[in-house]
Amino acid sequence: MSETIEIGMREWEERTLPEELVSDKEFLNRLLNLFDRRNNKVFDAILRLDGKVAIKARGYVGIFALKDSRDRDIILIVEPKIGIKNLVWMLAISEAKNFKEVREIENLISIPSNGQSVIDLLVIGIVRRYLEKLSEAIMYGFLEMPKIEVEEGTVIRGRILSSLIPKTLFSNPSPRVAYEIQYYTVDNPINQYILDTGYMLYLRARYLLKIIDKDPGIIFKAMLELDYSPFSLVRDVNIHDLLSIVPLDRPYINELLRLAVIIRKWLEYEQPPRLREFIRVPALYINMNNLFENFVRKMMTIAAKWLRRTKGIKIVVRKAGEKEQALVTAPRPKVYLEPDIVIEVDGKPVAVGDVKYKLVKDPLKSGPEGDRDAVYQVYTYMHGWDVNKGFIVYPSIKDTSSYVPYLLNDGKKLYIIKIHIDKVARSFKELRSSELFNKLLKFLEELIK
Repeated sequence: MSETIEIGMREWEERTLPEELVSDKEFLNRLLNLFDRRNNKVFDAILRLDGKVAIKARGYVGIFALKDSRDRDIILIVEPKIGIKNLVWMLAISEAKNFKEVREIENLISIPSNGQSVIDLLVIGIVRRYLEKLSEAIMYGFLEMPKIEVEEGTVIRGRILSSLIPKTLFSNPSPRVAYEIQYYTVDNPINQYILDTGYMLYLRARYLLKIIDKDPGIIFKAMLELDYSPFSLVRDVNIHDLLSIVPLDRPYINELLRLAVIIRKWLEYEQPPRLREFIRVPALYINMNNLFENFVRKMMTIAAKWLRRTKGIKIVVRKAGEKEQALVTAPRPKVYLEPDIVIEVDGKPVAVGDVKYKLVKDPLKSGPEGDRDAVYQVYTYMHGWDVNKGFIVYPSIKDTSSYVPYLLNDGKKLYIIKIHIDKVARSFKELRSSELFNKLLKFLEELIK
């Protein structure tokens, strides 16, 4: 078994690399060329004044497994700065339709409930990877294994069973012969175990499919292709025996079976994945940029619903359509403007905004402390959508939520909003008393004046 080196860090914080890895060009090349599915870089390398090299995660939490030039497993563990409890709540409230679902999702993904590390949550990544490999199996084929059956006929198509000759010759009006025939079938314990896992996922953890933005149709398609029967779950199997018969030319089946084992342990016995089990999976992570955007939009949506119900204001919070508003209109529409959040009153847009998951002291400043690009971006959105108000939402550096309005030279207003989760609310009553919700409520009220 190869040596494993663990490197732990928190998002946004620098972590000094061991000297032996700094001088390992092969490892550094793999680290700096690690991208997510949208081709966004995961880690930055920083050369410090003391000559040492540090790395910093770009808005991702999770586990990233790499190899160094000596074939050792280097496991990078990035923990969330906001804490596991707040992260679970953000995941739950972003996807739930009501607070009952919030509690259900929290209970589902908090196994064990006292988990304090991101490792305890990364069964989410295991599920994502399982569905990706299931798609590969649908595309390239599930495992076919030989099966022998006994048949009778006047035409011999296999090995004759001499012990059955007297019976087949004299028990039929016309002479027949019994023989063994071998054929290949997808009806085998390996495929059954893999699809059992998919069936259990859909029954017990369908919320996770929403969180990872995966269509459960992948599971149904696999079931249909293999004519799966959910009434005979494979339980008493030796996984090592199953892995030993997976052909070497089907590596995706091998990985799919390993992932299925981890998921089954989680669903049936509430056992979270162990660190060693991540080595065969290159990266399991949560994109905090996407999560923060979904969370902010959901919180504003809840606040808008409260205003509609209590004050009769016809306000709606939504995401912009992909080709809803173009910056260039002739000779043909192009350069579409897609803000993260559009706020409408009486069916007309009154404000547009963007959500940025980065720590910024003052976005209006230039240099590393500011975020002028985001200001220019939202200003373009305001003109393209023909609204007088825009906003940018950031995580708060301080332990408080706030918003500050700025008057622009053309009379438009730009709001800088800082978000801090001060309370993990499990009911609307608890949410209504939180500082975060009340700041967002006050912000929306000011927008519609």
